[in-house]
Amino acid sequence: MKIMILTLATAAICLAQSPAFEVASIKVNNSGSGMSASPSIRNGSLKAQNTTLRSILQEAYGLSSLQITGPGWIDTDRYDVMAKAPQGVPDTEVQAMLQAMLKDRFHLVAHPDTKEMPVYDLIVGKGGLKIYPASDADHPLKMPPRAGASSMLIGQFMLDQFAKALTAASGRPVVNKTGLEGRYSIALQYLPLSAQAVQANTADSGW
Repeated sequence: MKIMILTLATAAICLAQSPAFEVASIKVNNSGSGMSASPSIRNGSLKAQNTTLRSILQEAYGLSSLQITGPGWIDTDRYDVMAKAPQGVPDTEVQAMLQAMLKDRFHLVAHPDTKEMPVYDLIVGKGGLKIYPASDADHPLKMPPRAGASSMLIGQFMLDQFAKALTAASGRPVVNKTGLEGRYSIALQYLPLSAQAVQANTADSGW
């Protein structure tokens, strides 16, 4: 399947104020903390903490991590981001405002292209939907125990966001083909690919 990719030229940081948002702040985070919060757009506000530029680009362009290539520092340098759109601007337009802010602050030169690569499709199974709208108080979010699982995705997700989150765990782009809108409460436990590889190597070695 042909998937859009985004290639970035090396960029210099510029701290000029972006005119697109009423308030916009991007600060370098040198805390060294292992805690981070990925970019989130809700009610016209954008927030991210101790996150990489790759993660911010994923939110800005609606891409998975595998669809972005660029200099190594987009995965090492970390930033805190806070921005507020003018009143009445829908969340669907904040993404374009974030793109403009990144071009202004980082002097990004992006080259959209397509590349043939294997993907997974996120679909509704034959047994029907097993997740519930985030507003459904009759089905509170629960995390059932699962043997061998060491990582989790838990929270309220748009399914496009959830598909992007699954990309890191699956090792290839995940495309949302459910056709479902709105936010859903999701709790998923899984074994990361790195841990699966360790288990496979251990099994092959006879240990």
